[in-house]
Amino acid sequence: MAFITISRELAALGDETAHALAEQLHYRVVDKHALEERMKAFGVTGNKFQKYDERKPSFWASLSQDRQDYLHFLKSAILAEAGEENAVLIGRGAAMILKNIPGVFSVFQVFRSKVHLPSKNI
Repeated sequence: MAFITISRELAALGDETAHALAEQLHYRVVDKHALEERMKAFGVTGNKFQKYDERKPSFWASLSQDRQDYLHFLKSAILAEAGEENAVLIGRGAAMILKNIPGVFSVFQVFRSKVHLPSKNI
């Protein structure tokens, strides 16, 4: 099986790229919603998604068992998805979780705006 993970900066169009790539390769897309559904099957409640998903926790929240449970189930969901057919995984730390798994290609997509500076005549 082959997997492509796409990590991205804000406004880098990573989701759009992932969907277009998956369509061209006939892969499935594993995004936030697919992982949430997988985690719900593990018994993770909806409020944990909002509280911990891609957010920098406060000091006390970083020590919370709830947060540790959330991260454990997120990792389990990503590994479960990787156990299935070819896929493009978007964000959620999938590149780090799958980094030692054969057949994984990771991409980091950045936003680059064109900046035109006036030329100086010397």
